[in-house]
This record gives sequence, structure tokens and C-alpha cells, in this order.
Amino acid sequence: MFNVIGISTKPLSVHRLGKPSSKPRPIRIVMPSPSDVFQILKVKRQLSNVNKFKTVRVSSDQTLQQRKLYSSVAAELKTRKDAGETDIFIKFVKNCPTISKNGQRAQQ
Repeated sequence: MFNVIGISTKPLSVHRLGKPSSKPRPIRIVMPSPSDVFQILKVKRQLSNVNKFKTVRVSSDQTLQQRKLYSSVAAELKTRKDAGETDIFIKFVKNCPTISKNGQRAQQ
């Protein structure tokens, strides 16, 4: 996978998370330095161009607080869409998820 996105650095460790089941499970990959992580996160969209990796998602670690904040913003987005608003989506502004409308600046 790293060869496809042009990353030559090898991970320090790779572990499958969760209990064995029939569902796909996440994999935790530890890289040697933060700069390697940022390089991978920058080019992660290139994986969607390769059939073998179309269903692979790459994300950075998130704290419980970050996951809760994202969940609350996603719930608000769903509520607003159900109420009839269109062209709204979640946008990250300074690493904070906010609801934005196409053609407008993010709301805070």
C-alpha cells in the first residue's frame, strides 16, 4: 500500500485491532516519525484511484473528546438535512469540525 502512494518509509509496527469477526477490522500502523504520518495523510486520497484499495480508509488517531465532538456535529448535520436544508456538509476549520454550506464560510 505504501508503494502505491509513494511512501518509502517502513512502519515500526502493524497491529489488527478488535476481536476476530466476519467484519473488517481496523489496523493500527505506527510510523517512525510524525512527519511520516503527515506525509501519508496528505496523499491518502491517491489510494481511492487504485481498485485494490478503494475501500481502504486512512485516518489519524483521535481522542475520545474529538470523536464525541465529531459525532455531535454529524448529528446536527443530519437533523438540519432532515429539516430540509441542502448543500451543507462537515468542514474542518483549524482541526475542528463545523457545518458549512457550499459557497459560504464555515459556521462556528
